[in-house]
Amino acid sequence: MLCAIPIVREVVPTDVNIVRLVVEEGKSLNEVATHLDIARSLLQRWKEQLAAKPGAEVFPGHGRLAPQAQRVRDLEKQLREVTQERDILKKRSRG
Repeated sequence: MLCAIPIVREVVPTDVNIVRLVVEEGKSLNEVATHLDIARSLLQRWKEQLAAKPGAEVFPGHGRLAPQAQRVRDLEKQLREVTQERDILKKRSRG
């Protein structure tokens, strides 16, 4: 007997323009949600997130990191590089 397994699709706003259709062009939440086949409540949440943080950092992820996460990534990279340089200099001074 085969069981029907529901397919769960993760929807992430890859483009802030989706939400801006509602905010700037006056489209209704229902209209855009129906057209994109997403839940109206999800679109409402994205709209609230956009209102809270207007700008490029609205939806971090998918290539866009939050400023703090980017800072951590940069510092970790710098630490790796400096550690490698130190190890190379230690080997040279011993040999």
